[in-house]
Amino acid sequence: MVVHFLTIDESLAQGRFIGPARLIHEAAQLLPELKRLLPYKDEWRNWIDLIEGHGAIIPMLRWRVPTNLLQSLWDRHDRNSPRGTPTNASVSSDLATLGKFHYAKSAWSWESTPADSLHPLDDPKDGIENFIEIPSQAPWCPDIYAPAPIKRKDAENITYDHQNCIPLFRQWQALALVELALAGPRTLGGLRRQELKNKWPSLVDGKDEWGNDANLSGFDKHLAALEALSWNAAYRQRALVLAKKANPDLGLFQGLGRGKDQNGEFIIRGADRTALIFAEEEVAKEALRRYAVDADALLAAASWLGWRARWKDESGHHKVARAYALLMREAIELNISLGHTLDDTLKRMDDGQDLVKRYFPVWRDRVRSELHVWVSGLAPDFLQFPAQCLPVFTDSHTVQFLDWLEAGGLFAAHMSVSAIEGFGRRADTDAEVGVAVHVSSLAAWVEHVCNEALGPNWTGGNTLHPKLKGCWTKPSCRPIDTAFMQYAFPPTASFQDKVNVILTHPPSSQAEWIARDARLTWAIRNEGLHRGLYKLQRREMHDAACILLRTAMGIWLTTQIP
Repeated sequence: MVVHFLTIDESLAQGRFIGPARLIHEAAQLLPELKRLLPYKDEWRNWIDLIEGHGAIIPMLRWRVPTNLLQSLWDRHDRNSPRGTPTNASVSSDLATLGKFHYAKSAWSWESTPADSLHPLDDPKDGIENFIEIPSQAPWCPDIYAPAPIKRKDAENITYDHQNCIPLFRQWQALALVELALAGPRTLGGLRRQELKNKWPSLVDGKDEWGNDANLSGFDKHLAALEALSWNAAYRQRALVLAKKANPDLGLFQGLGRGKDQNGEFIIRGADRTALIFAEEEVAKEALRRYAVDADALLAAASWLGWRARWKDESGHHKVARAYALLMREAIELNISLGHTLDDTLKRMDDGQDLVKRYFPVWRDRVRSELHVWVSGLAPDFLQFPAQCLPVFTDSHTVQFLDWLEAGGLFAAHMSVSAIEGFGRRADTDAEVGVAVHVSSLAAWVEHVCNEALGPNWTGGNTLHPKLKGCWTKPSCRPIDTAFMQYAFPPTASFQDKVNVILTHPPSSQAEWIARDARLTWAIRNEGLHRGLYKLQRREMHDAACILLRTAMGIWLTTQIP
């Protein structure tokens, strides 16, 4: 038997309605020091009385169940005969209403529920409105959250139910709670300058207390826009109902990897996708209409959120900064849902380009930037021999190489190289495995580069050895092909022996150097694919990654540059 149809740690409709314990939990996730201040969620009233009583943070609504009705719920739960107020027609009607609310609250997220249905807390009706208090109509008072006395079965004394009246907040209000926690005076362990001055009168005056005032004015100023974001986040999810298909597209393998029931994500195409986009646009328009927010007000809120993110980042509160930045992105996406472009949206924001690049760098731009650094760092290696059979790898060539990789869908190297760098800074054994896996992946990527360079009409073989030789068919590349054969090793030799054979012949020309790297690439690729590279040391892994990247750069030079 359900007693509490809403709880203090409730989170509904994508954070549109959250209970007080959940509000504090969300704030503590952003600012972990709050966990020490409120270790038990049942102490929520201490905080809520304080912040609501001072008018610092006001709930959006309250859910209140009268004591006599709560007693009847507990009686049913305990299988008691009703005590106190008898189960009359009015109580029976209220119990039925609560049952309907419980069903409506759960059913709102079901696919069978119409897409345009409002959450029962956004559209309370059929008696549900009798359980809702609006804080502006019922202001806070000291006993507003006083627990309800309940007589339980076999209990000698009255027990108290602390969930008879539950304030409901928005998830973004957790940021306001964080701002309150970060404000106020801070001391160094309670050390006071006056105490020291009493002992040493000559001590110069100074501060022993620091702190910032809690500035919540931005939340008040942009309240309508924040409410529109909350509405859009909740109801945009409901728009997915329109994309439901009787026969979802399960891809090439027809869902065989998902088990017998073939559950899983599917691609939204055709009319369903059109319906989804239209539904999302309608939700966005309704969000702005409902709270009387225009595009200027929305983007002003986005700018404020971005600046708060930057301020918190510079203050060292990176999780708080990220939360502000995510709200900024939601505001930008809401504006885009109305038919505006990203470029137009960013131009209308204060420093929109800088804020978005800082917190949400475009994957393509970030990949190009980082690959440019890595390729540029290896380009001088091609100049270490006086005899040049290839063009000089210039900055212009670096840009062209990246363009070619992008056009061929070959940016996967970024995943491997960035992971190798990240794991390379760690000293644990898991990092050793991670580096080995990504070096093997990078070696496979080199073969993909060969495939792209040789084109779809290549018929010379499906293994890396003939593909490498196929990249050196131009007359200027014949010395590379000749040197490649000179670096041959016994096919049955171990990986270490193969490497040793190759390294016994130091290159004396660029052609031999390129051929040596290509031989090492072939050996690394085969060992990584068939046996793994886990025996290599960290420095050897780094050298292997450089060899693989240089080989890819050489393949591009020999096949794409006249």
